[in-house]
Amino acid sequence: MTHTNFRAAVSQGFGPSQEVAGSSQTRNARARARWSVLPLLSGLERYQAEWTALNQRLNQGHPLTSFDFIHALAHQFADPTDWLAVCVRGQEVVGAVPLKRLPMRWCSFLPAQAQMSALLIAEPELLCSLIGALPGPTVCLDLLAVDPHYGPALDTWARRASESALHATTLNVDLRGGYAEYWQSRSRSLRDDVKNKWNRLRKDGRVHAFQALSGPDDIPAALARYAAMEGQSWKAEQGTALTLGTAQGDFYADLLARFTKSGGVTVYELTIDKELAASEIVIRSGRMSVLLKTAHDASLQRYAPGYLLDQLVLESEFNLGASDVVEFYTSANEAKLRWGTEQRDIRHLRLYRNAAIAWLVKLWRQIKREPVAATAG
Repeated sequence: MTHTNFRAAVSQGFGPSQEVAGSSQTRNARARARWSVLPLLSGLERYQAEWTALNQRLNQGHPLTSFDFIHALAHQFADPTDWLAVCVRGQEVVGAVPLKRLPMRWCSFLPAQAQMSALLIAEPELLCSLIGALPGPTVCLDLLAVDPHYGPALDTWARRASESALHATTLNVDLRGGYAEYWQSRSRSLRDDVKNKWNRLRKDGRVHAFQALSGPDDIPAALARYAAMEGQSWKAEQGTALTLGTAQGDFYADLLARFTKSGGVTVYELTIDKELAASEIVIRSGRMSVLLKTAHDASLQRYAPGYLLDQLVLESEFNLGASDVVEFYTSANEAKLRWGTEQRDIRHLRLYRNAAIAWLVKLWRQIKREPVAATAG
């Protein structure tokens, strides 16, 4: 199929493609589930209600796989290589996965602003059938930053020709208890570290204040202050700092405006001597809070303002009672893991089209590693 014909076909969505893999008994017991592919932005808008229902049923309304989050990403960052794969059984949507098409393979639609892949798939078997349903020559499907708590069961991949690689180790805090009990259960080293920073702040005669902003009139100004502080950080040197008026800045402004409508945004700020020392943006839905963005003033590192704000934010989230868990979604080191009541690995996963391709790739890698034998003569 030429590129033009491919675009024309996809603009209407590819028709029914591949039946879900499984036993004959399973196939006879259920209506056929078939995948189709649509341009990402229009596909999301077409299936908004179904996406929202799937996210609620499968992920308990996870903020990072919500329609508002994924649609805001697509609105700012999607290009003609980005698509939405939708699986329908009978009249019910049972799967939806945003994807990017690359030469000979597909991968997750995962801009840098997304901390995890959105994999709304009701049954693991549906994922196994997806690769065979994708149009064009496809060697493999790469699913990036897969959260094992909110994605197809990893043992499904173990039964197929697949590979995985560690992306990050993240953590969360269970809020279904009291803050005092949580803090007392933290390691002695963490509690002492934070206590010492507060003591240092007081001994130096510095005055701190803490505020939580969630009103529609407060959020834009808080985002501007956050961007100004991040613009002075190491992220600015790497070109990754949030800058208003750019695609990244517009994404966050749009996202926070969407979540503000449902009361699902809080920007927490810590000031020292009336100057912003640290800021943290939290979004929430479905009884979950996500620490979306955090920044601090590096010139105040003597007081570890990021640590101090973390403690204040967690205490506030416990007291607020709007969520059962706070998800950090960060690449945590040992020091950061001390805050969590649970930790888990976020992984990249690769599914080959079939076992023969996987075997050939493995053989090719082995040949590349082996030295070439000297030729006699």
